[in-house]
Amino acid sequence: MKTRYWYGQSIKNPQKVLAAFFDFQDLNSAINFIASICTYASTHQKYQPSNTAMCILNVFALQSLLVCCHNLLNTKDWPDHFNKLLLQKMDANQAMTTKDTVMKAMYATYNMYTLKNWRQQLFEILCDALWDKIDDIDYNVTLIYLRLSDFLNAAHMVHKCINENKKAPN
Repeated sequence: MKTRYWYGQSIKNPQKVLAAFFDFQDLNSAINFIASICTYASTHQKYQPSNTAMCILNVFALQSLLVCCHNLLNTKDWPDHFNKLLLQKMDANQAMTTKDTVMKAMYATYNMYTLKNWRQQLFEILCDALWDKIDDIDYNVTLIYLRLSDFLNAAHMVHKCINENKKAPN
């Protein structure tokens, strides 16, 4: 299970991919970026960021995060491992609620589009926002924004949970 990350390195450990993504971009910045490109794409206004290359990197980083979380969800022991991580910091009811919320958000993301389609949609939205090349948008930009916001929050929760457990004394 390898994820080829946006800067060209292949990382086998999904937890390291999560860490790399959230080291590269904090949660609010990632959500704001998605909001910006979705808004510009849906209104057919040209998005003029201060650094276009950074926008492209943001999309590649998000695509890598989608691959990473997809790999996690398809790992046989991941749900049990995540549950154990949560139980170290929370009571059983809170852990169950958190796990259900995170897993539902992630599964809903991949139920909306396949991994391949997500990667394509992100790039199309970015292209439409930057260059307004697509005449008729054939995707629901608002739904994509909402789904990706939920996904990013879920991925951030997983990342945060992993980090807290790394820092905890044994």
